[in-house]
Amino acid sequence: MLVGFAKRIQKMNQTRDYKIVTAFHNKTLNQYETFFEECGLSPTRSQQQRIGTEIIGHWRVDGSEKNHEKCIKRLLNDPEVKEFTF
Repeated sequence: MLVGFAKRIQKMNQTRDYKIVTAFHNKTLNQYETFFEECGLSPTRSQQQRIGTEIIGHWRVDGSEKNHEKCIKRLLNDPEVKEFTF
């Protein structure tokens, strides 16, 4: 019974680390934080780095497994995202 309960909790609240590489524009990283929130997730930005015309953002993101999967699917299909680690 406890194993089933623990699995349900894990599905309801997961913490994952995301890394997104995209072309640099003003407010680029803010747009991804808004995107995470639109997916029902709670992002915390950590390291960010600009290399030439690209920017790399790292986030620790909390939320349900379902919302993470929805977010990942959208990011994998985003033509602006050059590299994505999750």
